[in-house]
Amino acid sequence: MAAEFITPTFCSAACQTEVEKALQKKKDRERIDLVKKKNKIKKLLMRKQLSESDIPSEAKEDKILLKHYDSMPADQLSEAALLKISEDLVENEKYPWMCGKNGFSWMRYLDICKAKAAPVKLFKNPFPYTRNGFKVGMRLEAIDPQHPSLFCVVSVAEVQGYRIRLHFDDFPDVYDYWVNADSVDIFPPGWCEKNGRSLKPPGKMSSSSFTWPLYLKQLRAVAAPRNLFPHITAAVFKPHCFRVGMKLEAEDRKNDLVCVASIADVLDNRMLINFDSWDEMYDFWVDPTSPYIHPVGWAEENGIPLTPPNFYKDPDTFSWENYLAETGASPAPSRAFKPRPPQGFKPGMKLEVVDKRVPFLIRVATIML
Repeated sequence: MAAEFITPTFCSAACQTEVEKALQKKKDRERIDLVKKKNKIKKLLMRKQLSESDIPSEAKEDKILLKHYDSMPADQLSEAALLKISEDLVENEKYPWMCGKNGFSWMRYLDICKAKAAPVKLFKNPFPYTRNGFKVGMRLEAIDPQHPSLFCVVSVAEVQGYRIRLHFDDFPDVYDYWVNADSVDIFPPGWCEKNGRSLKPPGKMSSSSFTWPLYLKQLRAVAAPRNLFPHITAAVFKPHCFRVGMKLEAEDRKNDLVCVASIADVLDNRMLINFDSWDEMYDFWVDPTSPYIHPVGWAEENGIPLTPPNFYKDPDTFSWENYLAETGASPAPSRAFKPRPPQGFKPGMKLEVVDKRVPFLIRVATIML
């Protein structure tokens, strides 16, 4: 009966004592669990501290963290704080090459993976010391990476460190692409006109009506100054025997083929290679030391099938002698080919590469072949 209850909650003194004991046990368990969590965090911090003894700045940060949590009573650490600390430490346990504020650590990653970094000497100008002088809005000329035979009007859309994002004027942003500030594929305004190259103007403008002075005036834009293009101002030209129209054999690396090809353009120390009868989007630039171009007859000498031009009248009986006579072309002389030795990259080496699908990202990568 309600009248028999000694309080609104308990029916007797014995009942009240039992409930209080149960509540006390629950509090004791929670306190013990809290202490265990704190001890686990301390152990993780100590383990992390010991594993980073070779990185003074990081070890110092961890010592401060360890001292802070070690001196803090367990009941002062809230559940939320413990959860956050635990999540951070579990994340570091899962990705042990991450180091707090500094983010990714190459030293730690290479140590954990037992891997070697690709030597700096294998990279041309690996850490540029010159300042990136390009500014957003500057106009210039550039080779279209998707159509290497085209020179287009572009503008600087973004600057990140030593990299710049280029935008084709009057075209959607989806065609934007990134290059280093010292790229050999960019040129100051007026370069095409001075060097006999056809410049593709913006949007629907015709080549005959386009002029740089008028275009810059209309947009109130600034031309990228010539001194920002070191490959033009400080270039050292090395004579070679390649000429436009010469025939050779070239490797299609995407399809693992050796094909009949021609030299479509020559620009200082490099040539534009075109696979005969293929669309220009497959063209590519190389220098005379490229291991992917070969003299006429190379495939036959090495027992490798040669892919003739598309729709060739009798591909099974293709011969260079007949093809050269039919096209009135000359073969590139054998002495012109000077393939460079392997550059020293080896499978398993680690390096940083631009993600071609998301080109504003630079990712950790491994050399596979």
